Amino acid sequence: MAMKLQQVFDYLDRGVASDTSILTFERSKVQLNTNDFDGATYYWEIIASSQSPATPITVQLINNAGSVISSIVIPAALASQTRIRSASFSPTAGSNAYRIKTPATTLNQGIKIYHARIIIKQTNATKTRVFIPLLNADSDGYGGTIQYTDLTSSASYVQANADYYGIWTRDDSRYATMGAGNIWILEVTLWRSGGTSVQAALFNKTDNAMVTGTELTTTSTAPVLLTVSFASSAGNFHNLDNYEIRIKGSGGASCRISRASLSLALTSISKTETYLRFCRYVDTYGNIRAGQRILYEATDFDTHTCYHEGIGNDIADGRNPCMFDDNGNDSGNSGANYAASAINFGAGKSLIRSSALGLTDMDRFIGAATGADGHCKLTCSFLVVVLGAVTSNIKKVAGVSYAGIKKISGDPVATVKKVAGVA
Repeated sequence: MAMKLQQVFDYLDRGVASDTSILTFERSKVQLNTNDFDGATYYWEIIASSQSPATPITVQLINNAGSVISSIVIPAALASQTRIRSASFSPTAGSNAYRIKTPATTLNQGIKIYHARIIIKQTNATKTRVFIPLLNADSDGYGGTIQYTDLTSSASYVQANADYYGIWTRDDSRYATMGAGNIWILEVTLWRSGGTSVQAALFNKTDNAMVTGTELTTTSTAPVLLTVSFASSAGNFHNLDNYEIRIKGSGGASCRISRASLSLALTSISKTETYLRFCRYVDTYGNIRAGQRILYEATDFDTHTCYHEGIGNDIADGRNPCMFDDNGNDSGNSGANYAASAINFGAGKSLIRSSALGLTDMDRFIGAATGADGHCKLTCSFLVVVLGAVTSNIKKVAGVSYAGIKKISGDPVATVKKVAGVA
């Protein structure tokens, strides 16, 4: 079965800014393998602003060899955070890693890039790779070449600031076809200060156990992209459990992490998802956040259903994260909250997916919140586009085993055994 779809490699977990010298952001590096896609056309997209440079500024996407693969011109004196997409580009064949390069600007932080993504538009596709961001710094934040998202000197696996770390639920009913090989890839960018080495790994949050074979380690004192591939059958990697990244230092090292993601390769595709991240971490969520605007292109997908998926917690009830529909605008916020997309977190950090949404083709969406009072911490929000599958609304309950959940043949809805005391 061939499909029409987009995949989005949303890879900048903390924004970047230029300096008075040329900068190459190793901490923005992301891996892409053209062999994972067919019928593909590639684009580069950023959300950017500029601090009054006299002339337009060109930023570049470069590969491992330093060759320019794509570029975007940021207009002079672009005061508002603005979505800008490149012309289509041809990535380096096979597996390669891509990162952002900024020119020297007259002023420090002369240009700011809040968000960056590689967009893959596929037609008559038989294979694809789903990309899931797992780390989130301030939605409107930015920094230099060694700006980290989180750090710890703990010798045990932790999340120093748990609000920055995403949660992802593995639900095999959403994907087809998942092969038997090492179809999953975990990517992290790490470096150390002092000590001997630093580590990161994918953890099963439900069972509080490391997924076997996913530990990544480095002795580097500069940002380095680390990757590991593994199979669906890896130890502690169970269907319908929740997953997250954790980090640690060894030999007294301080571990710094700037980005993390998980991805899944599919072949003979008949069911898949696309994650479009439109908001990273926000504390006291309420103000409209324009730093991660997305464009919803309905005609790029075969028949599909859209959802708002958020990760966060409600400190004091009153604010519910939602999508802000900014119509056809690539900057500013002259639209309105899309009330139907609102999700209501509880007191503890959780992942919630909304009911199905009806969105307008070619509208732009940014993050906002309903309600006038309250204190909501949002780790991140996605527009999730689902093709060929009905999503599960199963909520994980602490202390409850889900090993007994079985898939009904030919039906994507799970059959759940009733557990005493659980609604």
